[in-house]
Amino acid sequence: MRKTIRAVAVTTLAALGTVGLLSTPAAADDGPSPRGSDEKINVYTYTFGEPDYAGYVEFKHADDKFYLYRQKSAGNRIYLEYARKGSPSFSTLVGPYEEGATDVHDLNLTEGKVYKFRGCIQLDYEEDDCSGYQHFTA
Repeated sequence: MRKTIRAVAVTTLAALGTVGLLSTPAAADDGPSPRGSDEKINVYTYTFGEPDYAGYVEFKHADDKFYLYRQKSAGNRIYLEYARKGSPSFSTLVGPYEEGATDVHDLNLTEGKVYKFRGCIQLDYEEDDCSGYQHFTA
């Protein structure tokens, strides 16, 4: 009888531990940002391994828009790729070519869904330089 009660208690505690693990919030880099947040990614080119700031891509929740900003003089375009989390295909939004210009893309994303995006700079004769992916909830 004593062994049976002990086995039930250990099994119950193990189950409670699993529930506790499932309900623990993820670290900031592990999952989507809270609904309503703005997400910004800086985009860099790399010359001889050194980063050179080229601009940024940003999602603003309040107006459901992506902003693409090009800081450097006319040259290669900044663009972003985005997709709904779990989707195998990405959409691309092309940014400005001119120095100091911002392009705005007004989207109608599905509210409450998780998306991911990254910023890139188009390079001639080389693979494009891209940031890591950032997640957000529309």
